[in-house]
Amino acid sequence: MDLGICKYKPDAGPLSRRLCASWAHWFADLSSGDLPDDTALFASCAEHGLRPVPNLRTSIAALRRFGAEGGMDGAIQWYSDCILRYCDTYPVRDIEVWGDADIAFIAGGKANPLDYGRVLTAVYWRVKSARPDVTIWTGGFGADFAVNFVDDGVARHAPEAFDVCNLHPFASLNPPDPGPYRATAAIRIDRMRRTLDKKAKGQPFASTGFGLPTVPFDGPPPQAFGRYWRVAQGACAPLEHEALAWYVTLLELMRDCGFLTVCLLLDDFSDGQVPRFQQWCGLRRKDGTEKAFVEGLCDWGHTNAERKT
Repeated sequence: MDLGICKYKPDAGPLSRRLCASWAHWFADLSSGDLPDDTALFASCAEHGLRPVPNLRTSIAALRRFGAEGGMDGAIQWYSDCILRYCDTYPVRDIEVWGDADIAFIAGGKANPLDYGRVLTAVYWRVKSARPDVTIWTGGFGADFAVNFVDDGVARHAPEAFDVCNLHPFASLNPPDPGPYRATAAIRIDRMRRTLDKKAKGQPFASTGFGLPTVPFDGPPPQAFGRYWRVAQGACAPLEHEALAWYVTLLELMRDCGFLTVCLLLDDFSDGQVPRFQQWCGLRRKDGTEKAFVEGLCDWGHTNAERKT
């Protein structure tokens, strides 16, 4: 299993080398119909030996706007055209198709599994007919390794229309103990594995977005919180210097389950949207400084890379 960086920025190149990362993921928003200028991102990937996998996002509002005359078929045609223009403009071999389509405030509405499957199927065959060299990843879904979008979505409505089953299993750490949490996650991954093997093509897993919430405070949380601080959505957040064991436990689980890569969220953020625990899941704080566990995670990355060779 390789490591990567989620929401990659050019200034993260040196950190990617320390992690022995091989992949870079970012959001490329196609909703306006214009291609984003991602020249600097691709140049940074080339400089630091990273393989890009951009999340080619659209939105429900954009699909409605550009499909006003042609309906859903017209909207899918427009989106496919945007994706092909992106693939022809930039040196890309891997794309994520409309990540987070199930999150209303990101997608501008919540795409149901049937509609997402329809979009993914049409995009897959159109892109593959023009660019068979491009590997198509599903949009990332599934905080806490939730199974519903695999079970009820891509495996049911687009079983042959993706090459990589991509998850965003950001961990809320409930229950707040690495052992039980890992056991639950393992059961869910196994269920998704059996679903893909039975109903789809047995596609491999990957993750273009992973992390767990941490807080930098030196003191213990209030007694009512238990062992860990609590952040948005009731997620448990260990202190930064306690987080490495959690990361290693879950990364090794995903490695043992055959994930191709896991991309770690680069920065904490605040985007003015609904508060959610992912805002505390970065490798770096909002001011760009690295969190206390990162050096240990870099050591694990070296060991993981040596294990591969």
